[in-house]
Amino acid sequence: MRKALNIILWLFLSLFLLVMGALAMTQTAWFRNFVKEKAIDIAGEHINGSLHIAEIRGNFFTNLEIRNLSLLFPDGDTLIAFDALKLRYAPLTLLKKQIRLDEIALLTPKVKIELDQDSVWNFSRLLRPSEKPADTTATAPFAYSVRLQSLHISDGEVFLNIPE
Repeated sequence: MRKALNIILWLFLSLFLLVMGALAMTQTAWFRNFVKEKAIDIAGEHINGSLHIAEIRGNFFTNLEIRNLSLLFPDGDTLIAFDALKLRYAPLTLLKKQIRLDEIALLTPKVKIELDQDSVWNFSRLLRPSEKPADTTATAPFAYSVRLQSLHISDGEVFLNIPE
């Protein structure tokens, strides 16, 4: 009986240490850089252009800050850029099928929207077309409710170009 208790104790202690190690790892510069590079790679697979991120800050559990983010077209023209995107969220609400964003803050966003000679908006060229045929079967409605408490935009600029 004592041996079984020791095994269970060591099992829980090992699991606890493993979880704490994983949590500590998410706070390292190496992990933040890994997440940044992975996000850039995933975006590169789905967009015609490139995503640039200078730095990711925050603890990943309740807040995140992305510094100097820009989304560029292949010709180097900027669609959107901002000094910082700050997110504060409550992850435990996911257990109740809720997505709760306490705050989204965009610092110095710049958006460039243009209509070309063929009457096509520049942002419509951003996403690559899907290689799979569209699935036309009915799907269930989105099971989560989404709540945004606060949206802050400071020092933003929108450039709109519509040729005559």
